[in-house]
Amino acid sequence: MLKKIKAGAKWEDVNRSSFKEGSFGNGAAMRAPILAMYCAQKKEKLEAYVIKASEITHAHPLAIEGAKLIALVCHAALEGWDTQAILDALPAWCVLKEYHPKLEFCIQSVKSAQELDTKALKNGLGNGISASESCVTAICFALRYRFESHGAMLRKIWKLGGDTDTIGAMAGAIWGAFNGLGKIDPQKVSSIENSEQILELAKRLYEVAYEKPEALT
Repeated sequence: MLKKIKAGAKWEDVNRSSFKEGSFGNGAAMRAPILAMYCAQKKEKLEAYVIKASEITHAHPLAIEGAKLIALVCHAALEGWDTQAILDALPAWCVLKEYHPKLEFCIQSVKSAQELDTKALKNGLGNGISASESCVTAICFALRYRFESHGAMLRKIWKLGGDTDTIGAMAGAIWGAFNGLGKIDPQKVSSIENSEQILELAKRLYEVAYEKPEALT
């Protein structure tokens, strides 16, 4: 699909070429935290932007709903919401019934004093490539382990198995919104391909989001 778009096709003509209702994968949700940052001071535009950004590649309602949830939780993290406030808001942020049992499982898991059981998480939340099998999973890990180290959270996601890279990316974005770059091992950051370019883009995005004058230079 992306090759067709690159070749000149309109995304509206090809975004359902492989799947009649559009892809319900988690790629759009993985991109959603960028929109949460961009809309840091204009939350009223966030959902509309998520829909526009998602439907280019992931037009299925489940994919868009997952992306919306990730974006809203990430935005709340940037705003400094506490965990309970986010848990209280989650059901109201979700309109598709397919997500409701997973959100309830997530809320109970985050509140539980017991360590999260891998098998129970797989059954209750999922660890697959579809948005409905990964987005709430990522939110659960990010909220439950927001006060632990970035690496510790990712190791727990790795033990879950399945689509660990995407779940880790989404949970990592939310964790980062809570904790900031300063709490991530600098050596791990520098080991990422094109890390300097990524950091520069992030800085510029921050400046635009918060309307800093540096963004105009």
